[in-house]
Amino acid sequence: MAESKLQPQNLDAERAVLGACILDKDAVIKIAEFLTPENFYDDRHRLIYEAILELYEDREPIDLVTVPDKLTKRKVLSKVGGIAYITDLLNQTPTASNVESHGKLVRNAYIRRKLIQISSELSELGFDDSEDVEDMLDKAEQKVFGISQQHLKGEFVSLRKALEESFDLLDELYRNKGQLRGISTGFKSIDNKLNGFRPSNLIILAARPSVGKTSLMLNIAQNAAVINKVPIGIFSLEMSTDELAIRMVSAQSGIDSFKITSGRLNDEELAAYGEAAGVLADAPIYIDDTPSISIMELRTKARRLHVDKGIKMIMV
Repeated sequence: MAESKLQPQNLDAERAVLGACILDKDAVIKIAEFLTPENFYDDRHRLIYEAILELYEDREPIDLVTVPDKLTKRKVLSKVGGIAYITDLLNQTPTASNVESHGKLVRNAYIRRKLIQISSELSELGFDDSEDVEDMLDKAEQKVFGISQQHLKGEFVSLRKALEESFDLLDELYRNKGQLRGISTGFKSIDNKLNGFRPSNLIILAARPSVGKTSLMLNIAQNAAVINKVPIGIFSLEMSTDELAIRMVSAQSGIDSFKITSGRLNDEELAAYGEAAGVLADAPIYIDDTPSISIMELRTKARRLHVDKGIKMIMV
């Protein structure tokens, strides 16, 4: 008979958190941002923490009088063990100074339980023949990624710090007049309007068919990767990697692409081709030519490429 395992939990940390919140009115401020009632393993502790958060949101004091009163109004005081249990929580907590660390222990135990739950759900999903494999992979990634996103918290930045960083940037741009804030496209007129491609920018290049969208994109990619050594990821949904490579060599060498594809090169052009290919070979450009790639697969490959190669720009 298989041995049943107890789910991850830290009841001592849960009790310490609740005791600290009752002991010190400022304790809840340190944990309310990242700790939620569902993070508690013990249902009694979850109910008590819900009452504490409700008092905190109503700007009411949190103590041995208000917490039991709130639980009484919600008709759950007996479920948590009455006033005696809440008093024990307070008596077992000598100080509230470690409430943040204890709160993180509670949250970490919850994350482990959540991972176990998701693993079980994915296991059942794997046995479901009616599900499409691509859909299953997308669901699996979303579930796991959702846990990490749920616990990512931004930090406040003071206006002083923001202004200092802004001044440092302005000072650098002033001393290096003409320098762009982002990645140069290689086209002065575009750079003047956009100030380069900056992190988090979404740039849409739109035009009618066969007017040079791909050529412009490749020129921008070459300028960024060859001259500025910026790692670039390219997802080509129509052209193969070989076709893109020939186009880039043609642009780099100045040789007509038809001559390259047909092999009609003279000695001088052959030497220029070799030199251009050598330059491009050292450029941090990574191409994926998977046709009809799904959004899920593109997203997954982009994340992996960012981790493995540190790409700064993606072109589709």
